[in-house]
Amino acid sequence: MQFHDKLDFSWTKSKKTFIQKVVFFALKFLLIGGGVFGLLALLNSLMIIYKSEVVNFYIVFFSLMFVLNIISITIGLTKSLYFADDNKVLVTLPVNSSALFFSKIIVYWFFQIKKDFDILIPVTLGVFLFGVSTNVINIGSLFYMFIILVINTIVLIFLGSLLSIPTLYLYKLMKDVPVVELIFVILLVTAFTVIAILLIHAIPENIDLINQWPMIRSGLNTWINNFKTYVYPLAFIVRLMSGELNGQLVYTINGQTLWMSAIFLGIAIILGAIVYLAIKPFYFTMMTKTNEFNKSLIDNPKQNKVHHKYITFANKEMKLSFRDFDVSASYIAIYIIVPILLYFINKIYGAINTSRLGNTMILAFSILLTILPFLASNSLIATLYSKEGRAAYIKKTKPIDPLWPLISKVLFNLIFSIPSIIACMVIMGLLVDVPVWGCVVIGISVLLIQYGHIFYSAGLDLMNPQNEVYATDGEQINNPNENKATVVGFIVAIIYAILAFVFIQEAYRVNGSIDMAFIRLLIIAIGFFASTILLFVLKVRAFYYEK
Repeated sequence: MQFHDKLDFSWTKSKKTFIQKVVFFALKFLLIGGGVFGLLALLNSLMIIYKSEVVNFYIVFFSLMFVLNIISITIGLTKSLYFADDNKVLVTLPVNSSALFFSKIIVYWFFQIKKDFDILIPVTLGVFLFGVSTNVINIGSLFYMFIILVINTIVLIFLGSLLSIPTLYLYKLMKDVPVVELIFVILLVTAFTVIAILLIHAIPENIDLINQWPMIRSGLNTWINNFKTYVYPLAFIVRLMSGELNGQLVYTINGQTLWMSAIFLGIAIILGAIVYLAIKPFYFTMMTKTNEFNKSLIDNPKQNKVHHKYITFANKEMKLSFRDFDVSASYIAIYIIVPILLYFINKIYGAINTSRLGNTMILAFSILLTILPFLASNSLIATLYSKEGRAAYIKKTKPIDPLWPLISKVLFNLIFSIPSIIACMVIMGLLVDVPVWGCVVIGISVLLIQYGHIFYSAGLDLMNPQNEVYATDGEQINNPNENKATVVGFIVAIIYAILAFVFIQEAYRVNGSIDMAFIRLLIIAIGFFASTILLFVLKVRAFYYEK
């Protein structure tokens, strides 16, 4: 029943839609996997890393992904197990709580495997393909790693199930006492920002990579070896994927790998038994309690104020955005991280003596680094209208032009993109060789690209709504609109950065200055924004206006 509610195979009935879906999936997979392979090959050719070290570097990536997946799965399972709207129907079925619980786990595991194809699997495949091409990893590991990744996902699901219990109580505490949630968010954001800025500020002013690289490399290898010791269980999982080093110093699947894999599978089974014994006693009770509607009296009633209808809708959507911590926290995190990341990258570049070509590459890369995270985060906008479920259709009945309520839904992103982009331009002006007016023009251009992609992503949700899925499940694990918005955002960011590099180089060669390059970038950004907002308005008129 749950698979039937969550999976939509209607795209297989249309040849055009089928081809588009397959092409987008393959394109994203190849871009990530091929990009990782190419990057490793480049670093190896420049002797920045040696081919024998690729597995050690992968351990760092895998550990980071493991931690991020634990957090994501714990939060997602907490919602799916206890807060999903379909629980209201599932609890009425003539089955015991164990069947309900494990059906949720199985469905979530399946969608987590699909999610792994977004980043973890293509990156792993790119790393292992590089290892095979350089005779560091045996070709058998290229296929065996998929088995270990599947078992790894099972372990992650069971760990997330256990952690969902304390997460549930923490979530209820934050919802019952909003000030606790506010304090927690402020402290977390402040601590992260201060620590990041202090660490970046500690980077030395002058870096001579050529002469200092042997010392940096030695320190990096020492750190990775210590890191492997601290995260031994995760290094153990990577060891299962790659196999053991043989006499020719090639990672190969052997008998030791097989019995160690059996131990790993046994750990997953034991975790499953622990999850069953720990959650079964109270799962049904907690699932039903979280679906009850608790009514409470308003202690301090406030006088209702009459506002203009446009202000009313804007005010409502802004409040809903702030109250939806999952969405607002994701956006705010991006809007804070991007300036910090730009500061870090340009702090490093500023400590290196570069040529004019190097300065052009730094400026183009800074533009890419500013645009790409913004556009990637806009994938969540491709779900905003669908997440309202069947309530989204009420917009057609409201006594106002439907265009305004739909725009108000993305007002949070339109407003909070501005201070983040301003911060990025200030950092670029201080650390990159760009005049003040140039930073202003680039800032406006980046903002227009961001706005254009916001309306493009919102238009995807209008054209391919997922309202019924959200109405039944409450959460869509793999929304096709999100995937398309992410791929298009990636392509737009790459193309715009390449154009910036080409325009700046041409402006230097023809005019001796980069002024004309900024103007051309602004014109392209205006055209992109104008076309996306026009398409958005046309889609709204087609779907929301009476004929």
